[in-house]
Amino acid sequence: MTRCPVPPRNFRLAKAVLTAALLAGLGAPLRAASGESGEQRLGRASRDSYVLTLGKDSMSTNLDIDSYVRMREKYTGDFLWFRRKGTTYLIEDPATLREAQDLFAPLRALEPEQKDLGRRQEALSEKEEALEREQDALDSQIDRLTEETGETEGDWDDEFTVQDSMDAAPATDEDRAEIDRALEELRSQQDALRPRQHELDAKSRELDAEERALDAREDKLEREAEAKLWALMDAAVKSGVAKPAPAR
Repeated sequence: MTRCPVPPRNFRLAKAVLTAALLAGLGAPLRAASGESGEQRLGRASRDSYVLTLGKDSMSTNLDIDSYVRMREKYTGDFLWFRRKGTTYLIEDPATLREAQDLFAPLRALEPEQKDLGRRQEALSEKEEALEREQDALDSQIDRLTEETGETEGDWDDEFTVQDSMDAAPATDEDRAEIDRALEELRSQQDALRPRQHELDAKSRELDAEERALDAREDKLEREAEAKLWALMDAAVKSGVAKPAPAR
């Protein structure tokens, strides 16, 4: 199932593309997924599918991007379009649409948790980036000092290193001692960063596990809601609430 708008936590490509299409006003149709054969598109076109649109919220399943965009251009207002066993139907009855919307209430209830997790993941990412900048700065200082002592270990261009060594005055014992003290201090600072790195790594694993659990709950609720939605659509066909959809 594809839902729009997309919760900030989700970075699934299909959802992001649909969101972009909606924000763009559903202009030029987007192409189907790259590499998809005509046979694959034909197979998908014969599968049961639906589009449920209520206000600014929209969700669909088994529908390619082009078809989704054309559907949103064709129908305005609230509607439930679906294809069942090769026949297409349209429901615009407000009571039935409200009932369909209520089926997805448990999914909407997850959104505060998803947003909170997204905020915590973003905050963690900022801390990781800040730590990486500190580590890079220390590495650069150590590289400069080890170059001065001739302990470059191949990190610098040999041609320039040799030329610089020829141009520079030989380091005195006092200079070397000062460099060694500076290197020791920098390496101590590197060591001091390791507990922070371990803490951030542990937090990252914790948030990853929380995200997987939340995804599993979302998938389960989606399956349950869609099963009930298909039952609702079948009942609407039998009762006549679902009308044959006009040819697109």
